Amino acid sequence: MTSIRIGSRRFSLPASRIARTLIGVLLIVAGLLGFLDLAARAVIPVRNVKVQTCGPLTLGLALVDAGMPVELAFERARLAARERAVALERLVADRLPDASLVLWFDEPGLVAWRDGDAPLDRETATDLLSGALASVRAVTGVHVCGGGDLRMALDAGPIIVGVEVRDQVIDSAGWIGRHLDGGGWIAWGAVPTDKPVGEQATPLWKALVGLWCELTRRGCDPVQLRSQALITPACGLAGHGPSQAERAMLLAREIGARVHDQAAATKLTIGA
Repeated sequence: MTSIRIGSRRFSLPASRIARTLIGVLLIVAGLLGFLDLAARAVIPVRNVKVQTCGPLTLGLALVDAGMPVELAFERARLAARERAVALERLVADRLPDASLVLWFDEPGLVAWRDGDAPLDRETATDLLSGALASVRAVTGVHVCGGGDLRMALDAGPIIVGVEVRDQVIDSAGWIGRHLDGGGWIAWGAVPTDKPVGEQATPLWKALVGLWCELTRRGCDPVQLRSQALITPACGLAGHGPSQAERAMLLAREIGARVHDQAAATKLTIGA
């Protein structure tokens, strides 16, 4: 029987898909509210906060999988994604009025467009995601999980795109270059979340720099790659224990410090 772990305790999940979905929604909402309460009571005021929500494409695919007709599924997903994003923006503004918000749309469903078996054409799907991004005033991001269609995410027009450090990214060098030229940022998932990462940041740093070198050879600006970069774990940390999650974030912070230092050095080298 499938189960989930909350703290040190493990709970069995019901067999019903609807019941599991409701439990998942409640856990997400409770976790967000708890986080915002803690942030509001922080001794040092929180100036920047990031929240995420399910993107319309992934939600639409889930509704189709549950048996809803394609057209209706993606229309419902469009409305739900927009309403959820607007509600999150209002919630954060209410709880943390002095904080700047970065609102991410998680889109693991982009894998379906990469594989060519999505039930919706690329142009319509891109417009759907773009509309969700435009529904809020916050800085927006799209998280491309695993081997999702990075080009579609970039075409939708987010300010930030989150992508795992992997060789397949090189094929989208042209799209990445245009995104950076337009002032966009890349959140590099430099810390793997699906395998042990060890104690040292150096191997992960070398993998990131190697990818940047290849992108530079394909025409991307080396200064932009470094100065318009954020460092994150490759995916979510919900399946990690507290010590594992802390280690992943510490590695991301160490790599981020190296990025900052190299960005400054690169600008000095080329006289920027």
